[in-house]
Amino acid sequence: MVVLLLALQLAAGLWRITEPFTDGRFHYNWGPPFWLVSAKTTNELGIIRSFFGVVNGLDGTFYSSHPQLIGPLFALWTRAFGYDEWSPRLFSLTLTIATTLIFGLALAQIWGTKFGALSGALFAVFPIIYVFGKKLDQEPLVLFFIALTLLGGSVLLTGRRFPRRLLIASLVGMMLSDWSGFVFVVTIGGALVLMTRKSQKITDKKMLRTVVFAFCLGVTLVVGQSVLQHHGNVTETIREYKTLFLIRSATQSSTVTWATWLQAQYHYFQNNYTYQIVILATVGFVWSAWSARRQSIPPAERGLITLLGAVIAGQIIYSAAMRQASQIHEYFQYYFSLPFAFGIVWLVRRLADKTQVTKKLSTPAGIALIAVLVWHTANFYNDELKKMFGNASDVTLLRHIGATIPETADIRAVFDENTYTWFAHPNMRYYTGRKQISESPYWDVQTAPYLIVPRIDLRTVFAGIEEKQSACLPSPADATCSTNFCLLSFGV
Repeated sequence: MVVLLLALQLAAGLWRITEPFTDGRFHYNWGPPFWLVSAKTTNELGIIRSFFGVVNGLDGTFYSSHPQLIGPLFALWTRAFGYDEWSPRLFSLTLTIATTLIFGLALAQIWGTKFGALSGALFAVFPIIYVFGKKLDQEPLVLFFIALTLLGGSVLLTGRRFPRRLLIASLVGMMLSDWSGFVFVVTIGGALVLMTRKSQKITDKKMLRTVVFAFCLGVTLVVGQSVLQHHGNVTETIREYKTLFLIRSATQSSTVTWATWLQAQYHYFQNNYTYQIVILATVGFVWSAWSARRQSIPPAERGLITLLGAVIAGQIIYSAAMRQASQIHEYFQYYFSLPFAFGIVWLVRRLADKTQVTKKLSTPAGIALIAVLVWHTANFYNDELKKMFGNASDVTLLRHIGATIPETADIRAVFDENTYTWFAHPNMRYYTGRKQISESPYWDVQTAPYLIVPRIDLRTVFAGIEEKQSACLPSPADATCSTNFCLLSFGV
């Protein structure tokens, strides 16, 4: 059953994985070209040198918004799988499938194989996991380490051994992967200490020492990396991250309010999970937490429920602290996925234990729930593709630019939200081998021999050109166009 589940998840994840620019996010820093350019530079200069900031300032090697464990890991991946567009997607998909397996194993240690397999299946078909789980970013890596921590907790709770190294690696891995990892180390680390208070085989002091050591090690590595990336300038490092925090927390924003933030979270819950799933999962998890509080379930179950509760707490704290980021990015709800999957299966199982009628209905109800989720996930994925800006023909135009226009030639893109950003680095670097292009306002379109304009505005641009009566005036028929853009040549 487990092998079949993982095979289905792999097959579904491989669908359309090789198509250009099917990542569903417009922000170019998170598309495959960004990670591929970064990985290539990292491999050329060496992972250690790149990771610790010696190459700060070179294109694609430094992403100051997050700790950078994902960078060297993906660079190692490309040594085996190359630099095609599907490579970062397959890397993230592999992380997601591994998370499914580890999460299922963690729950199976406590509640049995069937419970773990069903929880893994629900996790895999959540819309947010399918859509964003094969897009390379920090969230899948952090969730992978959270699942490893749950596995370590389940090993500890079943009384087999104290997985000190596994727990340290998982906690440090979270911190090296994203700023959210710092929050989860505090909440999950606190839960680990709490759940060992009544343990006869390990004291809470021993667990506390483990968590504190992991936290100090993670802080040392992240701070050391950040300072080195700023050439040892501590003041500059603090200033940059203070500015970053003020932006992401919306501390000085008048447009990101608690009301708009809550409204966004409400909308994202429907896209990422559906309201029905959120309600059922919440009921199930609250029921499990109440049972743990009343001590009506075994200690091992209470312990893992405590860890899952710490994941929910970390998710809420991080989203609320980073209001600006979590309001504009729906994937910030990524970490609810593990507790939600558990809550649903817990609810179904407890209802099935009530009466013979509910026991008979539990299996068809579970199948129907998964079917509804699959249907919603497919619709959500298609909607994301429709919102995506850029497609195969636009990539073809980029490659045409790289093949036909000298690298030294001046190319300008009409400055609007889509055109200039889509043709900016790293897309331009990855597809054409060129560095950054220049921007050009609509009223100054003839300052370069080549101009890229939105196809929808092609006639408007030509009208402006005709007013200037250029001697090298092209015609609309001379433009090389893709679905969304056109390339114009002026007297070339």
